[in-house]
Amino acid sequence: MGRFLCATLSVLPHGSRIATQSNDRAFPNSRTHYPAGTVFVSVQNQDGFTAEAVHNAVAQGAKLSNVPVYGVSTGLSTEGSDMGSRKYHTLSKPSVALLVGNGVTSYEAGTNWHLLDVRYQIPVTKLDVTDMGRHDLARYNVIIMPNGRYSFSASETDKLRQWVSKGGVLIAQKSANRWCAANGLAQLTERKPAADSHHNRPYGSLEADSGGRVLGGAIFEASADLTHPLLYGCSRTDMAVFMKDNLFYEPAQNAYATPLRFTASPYLSGYVHSSSLAAIKESAAIVVSGKGSGTVVSMAFEPAFRAFWFGTSKLLGNAVFFGHTIESGGKEMVK
Repeated sequence: MGRFLCATLSVLPHGSRIATQSNDRAFPNSRTHYPAGTVFVSVQNQDGFTAEAVHNAVAQGAKLSNVPVYGVSTGLSTEGSDMGSRKYHTLSKPSVALLVGNGVTSYEAGTNWHLLDVRYQIPVTKLDVTDMGRHDLARYNVIIMPNGRYSFSASETDKLRQWVSKGGVLIAQKSANRWCAANGLAQLTERKPAADSHHNRPYGSLEADSGGRVLGGAIFEASADLTHPLLYGCSRTDMAVFMKDNLFYEPAQNAYATPLRFTASPYLSGYVHSSSLAAIKESAAIVVSGKGSGTVVSMAFEPAFRAFWFGTSKLLGNAVFFGHTIESGGKEMVK
């Protein structure tokens, strides 16, 4: 939707079964199971909005998005958390900034912008990295760092650290994670593909051998934790991930901080060198780090690749909407 309802929304971190309003007189109090990730909108206690205004806005949103919306006759649950209980996380309206400019891969910055601005119709502010020192980061609660080479000054780096520590959600993709790990924003351990053997090779094979090790684009299977906020709305534990470039990370030591990891037999399609295939097996596709009260979501891949790889684009949307709801116990805290 292009417009946001400025009302209080909450997300359910665990499933519940609650009575649903029905027009069928034979089943007036049927019970529906609401999975983790269900968004709850109360028509009461919305500052500045009447119940009718909230209802109309939700109805309009459901019509535009084809997302099912149910009215409930009670907030009491027969299973799981009651609606509106303390176990719900209050959602914040996303205010998103996207880093662009010198050193940032323009194609990959563009795919992030296209998903949010064009497909989701969410306003995105593009921040030029060369002016980082002048930007007021307090205006944003989500910052996306696309793949690229970053060279912020010490003061600019500290500015970004402080923004995260105060509760910001930083979404880093591919090589941006190297910068985050090197500058105290993410707790990551890179996994290097094995080097070539030292057996003699013809000099004339140098170019072909080097090119053969390039991961130009292949598809791999990952295993997803469907209870994690980054996977809300997904229904299958297996997920096809498009990977490009030889950049792999070890799973987090925190057992809850790797919501998506590649399987032991991940190859699905495309060309991949044997050393890259060995490195990607059971490596982390996503690691969630924490610094202060903030969150850093490290993605080893580009979730909205070229605006056509829709299977993982939901992960970017979930990071934007639900990243701030990830509890501290589920983060690999930066040392």
